[in-house]
Amino acid sequence: MITPLKDIIKKLVEEDLGITRIRDEMSAEKAWKTLELKGVSENTSFDKLLDGVLFLHVKNPAWAQRINLMSAEIIAKLNERAGQRLVSDIRTRTGSVGESSAEQAQKKEQVCARCGVGHYGGAEICPACDRETKLERTTMIWRLVDGNPKLSLDEARAAVPDMSTDDFRKIKRNMNSMKSDLMYRKGLQSGKENAAN
Repeated sequence: MITPLKDIIKKLVEEDLGITRIRDEMSAEKAWKTLELKGVSENTSFDKLLDGVLFLHVKNPAWAQRINLMSAEIIAKLNERAGQRLVSDIRTRTGSVGESSAEQAQKKEQVCARCGVGHYGGAEICPACDRETKLERTTMIWRLVDGNPKLSLDEARAAVPDMSTDDFRKIKRNMNSMKSDLMYRKGLQSGKENAAN
């Protein structure tokens, strides 16, 4: 059976592109802004609407509790003002009031200099690349120290220029501890073998 073009376009626009979800979120936000409840607008802000759940930022836990107690009334008023059932539940997050998650995310999102993935925070690289870089660096230092137990900090810094004294000492200490444990276990093992003979 052939699907009419208008149905394909409607599905693409409303479902695949999320236009319906965006429209619903805009309607809920508009209804939230016109809500007239004492002190609510000064102490709360609209965050997002996701699958019928309205997420709000509240100034403190007391306001979170108050919104929780008023949730049935708020849901009824919001759905009435929106002209449809958009909100079925309310969740609160304590923190800054004023900017939505989308506004906060746009200000803080950066592109990772190493892999090109978008991430949040002040670092130049994303958390995954940061962990990978630290692991590569630690592995390199570990191999240097393992290959030359008498290696000095200056010699290690010649190979890894940005190595801190703390990193070097920590790896050296861990390696010595592991070697001591290994020698101790070997001693116990040989002691058991001698006792068995």
